[in-house]
Amino acid sequence: MQYSIKDLEKLSGVQAHTIRIWEQRYGLLLPNRTDTNIRSYSDYYARKLLNVTTLIQNGWKISKVSKLSHEEINNEIQKLIESLDAGEGINTVIVNQIVESGMLLSEASFEKAFSSALVKYGIRGSYLKVIYPTLVKIGLMWSKEEVVPVQEHFITNLIKQKLFTAIDALPYLDVEKESWLLFLPEGEHHELGLLMANYVLKEKGHKVIYLGANVPLVDVKKVVSEGGFDNLLMFAVARQTVALLTGLVSELGKTTSDCELWVAGTFDDDLIGDLKGRINFVQDFDKFINQN
Repeated sequence: MQYSIKDLEKLSGVQAHTIRIWEQRYGLLLPNRTDTNIRSYSDYYARKLLNVTTLIQNGWKISKVSKLSHEEINNEIQKLIESLDAGEGINTVIVNQIVESGMLLSEASFEKAFSSALVKYGIRGSYLKVIYPTLVKIGLMWSKEEVVPVQEHFITNLIKQKLFTAIDALPYLDVEKESWLLFLPEGEHHELGLLMANYVLKEKGHKVIYLGANVPLVDVKKVVSEGGFDNLLMFAVARQTVALLTGLVSELGKTTSDCELWVAGTFDDDLIGDLKGRINFVQDFDKFINQN
């Protein structure tokens, strides 16, 4: 597969002009060029860019990363995987069983591992100790070429089915507490965290309207203006969403002055400082599901 520089921008969250600078200054990427001098990039360089951005997010400088060989970059990613495996409270055995089921495309193996998690932790604990660590690990393995996208999609869709089933099984509660509107903005497609929030909030008796993934902001504003919600919850996971978060909050603020805005994800201190008082940042999902 070939990627345009805009594709790489969306995939990595690194702006196109920065990618060009890294390409020219550090020789980080080697594009193919058409007769009209339009760049395109192979799977190898798409993965390399993701690896580089992952290391940068974990404290590396571009000047240092650019000097690493392909093998050295993979070794550093492996260290991140191993640090994940050593994480407190994570059931590494079940995580590895689920990862293996994806690599084999074996639904039977997945069912066995997931059932073990449910018996041991319940749906909430399974998300925190098994599901989320599994997705992080698969993402890192994909960048090392140890899994392919279809294996990630296989596992993700099986987990989504489990969460939908768990949500459907919740009893209807006549007495509703606060009202919540849940959505992912345009460009956000991974809704497992949002589904888990849906489950937790409904389980606690809150009224939840679930809009799902990739929802245009104009539609969210229309629903909010007509619905009178107490809370809005969105996830900002994709790098381009985080980069646009200030603008998104400003737009939502025109409609949501009477409700609380919650944004889940991982954010740097500068962004939190800029938006402090306007957003409830959810960086510890464990804490969120226990308090709401």
